[in-house]
Amino acid sequence: MALDPQVDLRRWARFWAATAIWRVRAGIDSSSIDDAVDRAAHRLAIAGNPAVRIELDRTRAELLIRRHQPARALEILQALPGVDDGATAREAAGASRLRGRALEALGRIEEASDASRTAAHLFGQDGSTKDALAEWEHFSRLVDLAEGGTARAPADMSGQPD
Repeated sequence: MALDPQVDLRRWARFWAATAIWRVRAGIDSSSIDDAVDRAAHRLAIAGNPAVRIELDRTRAELLIRRHQPARALEILQALPGVDDGATAREAAGASRLRGRALEALGRIEEASDASRTAAHLFGQDGSTKDALAEWEHFSRLVDLAEGGTARAPADMSGQPD
């Protein structure tokens, strides 16, 4: 079996991306995640799949939200493609959910509720009932906050359903 630099680089990129994505999903936050994200990003820039790049950018944004840097996360999320730009409903929904969390952390509740509603609709289109329901519940809390209510924000700002 001959070595193919392009294929091998792509495999390493997927390995580092998966390492970062799953650690963030598990709630782990350490410098090793930053290292994995950087390694994946460099390799993906050379030999990457666009879907993996999008997932890595969402993961980077989620990590920034957890680290209380929502403005930086929002910059990353605003650059991600939407459904009209070729993203799947699931990809766009995940980005919209995180966009909502970043906006909420910035105190932009009305914009956060719009992003949450969009995410709920997109999760519904994708058939992700559990995620759609969780997002509709979050949307309801945001609407209550926007109307001057005292709904409590979820303790977990990661964008993952409870």
